[in-house]
Amino acid sequence: MNPDIIKIEVIKIYDRRNKELSNFNLVSLYGGEPQLITKEEHEAIDDKNRVMRNEDLAFAQYLSKWS
Repeated sequence: MNPDIIKIEVIKIYDRRNKELSNFNLVSLYGGEPQLITKEEHEAIDDKNRVMRNEDLAFAQYLSKWS
């Protein structure tokens, strides 16, 4: 596993019914204390993780061609 991938666990996703928290998700990063982050921050972390996983997969496939 790539150490640069951020381990994020979603605890609660708030929706429009909760006006104060509708733009936030409650998450745990690396198994730490729950914290609120914006949905945009959460999406950015997911996008970054997806890119890194795809790069890791492409590299593994490249290496498998030579073995």
